[in-house]
Amino acid sequence: MTKQAGTSTEPHLQIHFSVEVIETIKDNATGNVIVNQFGGYDTVFVWKYLVLGEEDELLQPGGTYLFDTKGNDEKGYTFVPVYGNLPIKDQEGYQQKKVRFQKAYSQEILLSIHNSYNLRKTARIKRNLMRYLKLE
Repeated sequence: MTKQAGTSTEPHLQIHFSVEVIETIKDNATGNVIVNQFGGYDTVFVWKYLVLGEEDELLQPGGTYLFDTKGNDEKGYTFVPVYGNLPIKDQEGYQQKKVRFQKAYSQEILLSIHNSYNLRKTARIKRNLMRYLKLE
């Protein structure tokens, strides 16, 4: 990652980072892109607070990460909180994570409207079943 590139509050609080793309597993982002992290600094009266998702950590300038993102060059790429920014400490760790993500990408299940409906229906059935089991 190169450096912090700003913040925004619409539609929600985000920190923007300018990141140099070294390699992609999916799609074709190249060069420097903006990566968005949910959260940021919020001011209440005179105090400034860092607001991040539970168990998420602020990206560190100069760090190297494997990102799982969604987006494009125009609006930036937003990664999944907590698990969408995996720090890379050494080449061996990078290769292990890269192989894991390449395998996941090769087995990707695209979410369609029909699948989305079935997933919600299944989740609702599971929640109802959990409630039913709790009552017993």
